[in-house]
Amino acid sequence: MKKAASQRSLYEVEGIGTVRVVRNRASRTVSLSISSHGLRVTCPRWVPLRDVLGFVRQRKPWIEEQAESIARKGAGLLARGINYDAIDPREARLLLVTRLRDLAKLHDFSWRRISIRNQRARWGSCSVKGDISLNRKLAALPEELRDYVILHELLHTRIRDHSSHFWDELALLVEDYRRLRAELRQYGPF
Repeated sequence: MKKAASQRSLYEVEGIGTVRVVRNRASRTVSLSISSHGLRVTCPRWVPLRDVLGFVRQRKPWIEEQAESIARKGAGLLARGINYDAIDPREARLLLVTRLRDLAKLHDFSWRRISIRNQRARWGSCSVKGDISLNRKLAALPEELRDYVILHELLHTRIRDHSSHFWDELALLVEDYRRLRAELRQYGPF
């Protein structure tokens, strides 16, 4: 399946700041997202720019609320000694690949390939072929959270979904996975 082509442009919106507008022919609606990387609007190509920017202006209260939340979380991360920008990619790769190998050996898991990426929305993923992708930001987290994510993805090499069977098996690997899963949310968004 072919990916939909998109066009990206930056615009300044008074009182809001820089907005990245992504025009995508596969989009059917105008949507807005905000992260520590900025404000992004995805929209169909046929929507006029004045309507897109008008949509952004209408959502100003929501944007301000989300920006404050992200700033609070970022300050909280720095207070805990977490700085994602200071992560050395080579060191992160070595740490994460070594730990994945150790946990896989300990629990008798296998995988096909591993990649370490600087992802914005996920801590990790596992493809149906058994390819595991880990977010390099995991290297900055406490060890128990790293291990939780790695074991979660390794378990997906056997159980592809998030069924009750998956969670039961994860509980055998990570006794307090519910607490760790909740704690992990405090370390995002990216």
